[in-house]
Amino acid sequence: MNTRNPYEYNPYALDGEARPRGVRGLFDRAFGMVGCLAASVALFFGMMYLLGKAAR
Repeated sequence: MNTRNPYEYNPYALDGEARPRGVRGLFDRAFGMVGCLAASVALFFGMMYLLGKAAR
């Protein structure tokens, strides 16, 4: 009996069927997007700081 637990959370799932759905999946995707945006903002301001220091 080698069956997959349907309630198991697999963050490394490759197909859309194994990822969480509904409200839980919505929050999972939203937190991932917020993390990506935060990293982009940090890189943007870091580059602006370095370019400002190089221009002086």
